Amino acid sequence: MDKTRSYYDKFAVHLEHKKLACALDREETLSILSSVPESVDSVLDVGCGSGHLLDRIHCRMPTGLDFSASMLRLAQGRNPQLRLVLGDATRLPFKNASFQVITCQDVVGHLSNPERMVSEIVRCCAPAGRIIATANAKTVASRIVSVYVLARTGLRVRSYRPDELQKIFEFCGARVLSNEVIKGSLVKLVASPRE
Repeated sequence: MDKTRSYYDKFAVHLEHKKLACALDREETLSILSSVPESVDSVLDVGCGSGHLLDRIHCRMPTGLDFSASMLRLAQGRNPQLRLVLGDATRLPFKNASFQVITCQDVVGHLSNPERMVSEIVRCCAPAGRIIATANAKTVASRIVSVYVLARTGLRVRSYRPDELQKIFEFCGARVLSNEVIKGSLVKLVASPRE
């Protein structure tokens, strides 16, 4: 995890430019936004990075959490109104049922034990709330990219089939509402805490 944090701290500006230039990232962001209810008071974006997604969600209390101080500085520069927290996605520093919507874009693939983060997300989501998460879809291309990323950066990035991601969320106490593949490259899951 320290290696991943160092990478994101070191390359924050480069990663922000890449995100702005990547058509698939834009498609992913738009897909997530389409699943966020229009009237919402509290949103948490876990792994908010430089705040691209969070900045586009309209709510009374937009909160972002990331483990990279460099990424959070970029997010704060983008929108000083954001409530940003430096923290660990596997130990969220929030009370139970604190947020109506929790988003998590491309974080699950970076974790060796994604169940810890998903359990925390489910814990922090309000009972009738919504969880929206994305991960790389398991394809031949994603396997090649994973090998390249590992060789180039030393970081492991996992990819998932829709049913694999669904099993993780269900195991952690979520009720999956929908599960789809975006452009053949990304899995998007929408869930709610199980009652």
